[in-house]
Amino acid sequence: MSDYDRRYLDPSWENSFETVEVKIHGGTTVEKGDLLFLDKANKLRSRGSSSADWYGYPFSVMSGTTLTLASNKTLAARHFLGVAAWHSDYGVTETITTYTGGLFQYSLKNSRSIKVGQYAAPTGSGVTLYNQKVQIESTSTDYIGYAGDGGSFRSRVNVVLLSRAISGVSREI
Repeated sequence: MSDYDRRYLDPSWENSFETVEVKIHGGTTVEKGDLLFLDKANKLRSRGSSSADWYGYPFSVMSGTTLTLASNKTLAARHFLGVAAWHSDYGVTETITTYTGGLFQYSLKNSRSIKVGQYAAPTGSGVTLYNQKVQIESTSTDYIGYAGDGGSFRSRVNVVLLSRAISGVSREI
């Protein structure tokens, strides 16, 4: 298990990261830092044959009926919960803390130049989403946050997260 803390910390922010508690299904492995979605709608997993169970799952298990990377990105963004604050081993159903806001550092799928405020979106390969990588886009409706820093030829980005699974959380910067 990786216990890499992706929080981008200033000492004065140490206790200011918003959190929620979420149950993790025992048939799932979650690593600290994984991007999680809240399974609050039918057909988000198992090729669209699942029923909502209100558990948190890493992006890699997102699998709607359409089975394309683009549709899985849309589903992940619409049901984005946050970042796993701790790991959960396979075979153990438990509750873990999840960060729903704050500044986090993620690897990029492809190195690129970044501008502050560009959209951070789920990304993957084939039809499978990555749990700990994002993609930066100039325009997007499938975003999970914004670039919190900029620069040329970057392989990592600081992302200001915006949870969408929790009602009342603003999507505007």
